[in-house]
Amino acid sequence: KTDIDGYSCVDESVTTDNTGDQSLLEYAVFAESAQGLGYPATAFCIDGANYTLPFVESFADSKPQHLWFFNGTNGEAWEIGDDWSYYSQDDDDGLLAYRPAVPGSEVTAYSGKIALNGAKNPVLSFYLNKLSYENNGFYETDPDDDVFEVLIAADGFDLNTIKTIRMADIKESGYKLYEVPLNDYVDCDFIMIAFKENAVSDQTPIMLDNIKIESRMTDNLSLLDVTAPESV
Repeated sequence: KTDIDGYSCVDESVTTDNTGDQSLLEYAVFAESAQGLGYPATAFCIDGANYTLPFVESFADSKPQHLWFFNGTNGEAWEIGDDWSYYSQDDDDGLLAYRPAVPGSEVTAYSGKIALNGAKNPVLSFYLNKLSYENNGFYETDPDDDVFEVLIAADGFDLNTIKTIRMADIKESGYKLYEVPLNDYVDCDFIMIAFKENAVSDQTPIMLDNIKIESRMTDNLSLLDVTAPESV
């Protein structure tokens, strides 16, 4: 406990447990005065052991196999499976889906901590499906203005965009495979990936499935010729 400029302060630290299953923790700090409690300052951290490669998430049976957490504006959010499971890319009855209802909304899905551990040529891959959808008549919006972003955080929660997909560039419905190299992050203690949809319109449902991070061998050996003796 210390006194700073006449204020009494308490120094506290929190140590997370980097073993076991991951969980998202939120801490709130309040200033207290004679008038009562002030507004809180909040901070997030993830408890538990880092996931390792290969990292595979398909939301099978409409359940996540790893920690995911979500936020959005205007009450909008990603959904795991349920009514959208019919559209699963790998037929396991699970995916992430978002059907915009309010133009100008943003929704983001965040992974837990993933350790690349110096992997050689790590690649993030995922399947994205944009459904064609008729104008529901509520708003005059253009779904071609919608933008999908892939983001990454290295050793923390600060996100940077590493790939942008404009809905205008997807000419027809159906799953398409996208890949993003992660070589720049192999020396980080951990990374987090995030998927964000900027829904300018209310007309473009999207589905995300079969998310993977794995090493890709770049120097595969191939068998070119075999010569066997005539007799043994």
